[in-house]
Amino acid sequence: MKHALIISACIGLASLASAQKGSGGATDVLEAANTSAGMPAGNLVAVSSTYDPAVGTTTEVYDIGGIESWDGLGDPDNTVFAASVGDSVVAIGWDFSLASVGASWLSESSISFQGDVFLTPGSGDDFPGTSSYSSGAPIVLADLGIPDIIVAGGILPIEFFEAFDDNPDAVDAIYLPGSELTLVYTGGAAGVPTVSQWGLVLLTILLLGGVVVMMVRGRRTTRAGWRE
Repeated sequence: MKHALIISACIGLASLASAQKGSGGATDVLEAANTSAGMPAGNLVAVSSTYDPAVGTTTEVYDIGGIESWDGLGDPDNTVFAASVGDSVVAIGWDFSLASVGASWLSESSISFQGDVFLTPGSGDDFPGTSSYSSGAPIVLADLGIPDIIVAGGILPIEFFEAFDDNPDAVDAIYLPGSELTLVYTGGAAGVPTVSQWGLVLLTILLLGGVVVMMVRGRRTTRAGWRE
């Protein structure tokens, strides 16, 4: 018999009607809570990073393909990563392909962000199998009435866990290759320039180089005039 995981001090639940689902037709769910998370066991490295100077936010995309979802929240078997972010996470996005193992349901695979916010992409898909889930774009937490995630020391623990553990001490689900997780945060260092931004940087360098050349030539011409 399956028992729902009781999460202490749950302070909110929000359904994302606009999110896309691969099957089942249920909406994705972000849930706010204050359960403490485990210590990070490794680093989650961004595959792309962009900075928006207009609003002062950095958007980072992480490749989570191959990450496994094992046991209940806080279990030592779980995969826990540390993401290096700024002062606070203000939005979360996802584009997952998830495959459950054995009798485990897709709706049981969850992700904890520092224990402050939980993401259950397959919410409502109470059956085993493989499916894809996407937020379409990063979801602003404030739009759902969920407080921003305040990050101590710029390190955000992210734990992959199961709401119900069908396979104790074994894998219940796997995030398939190509699965991505997106975080939008404030503070911290500006993001790494994208390809288009690198082009702008290169253009700026070339323009500055031209200015320097013109200045050097101008000085040489002036000196020649003085000698005459």
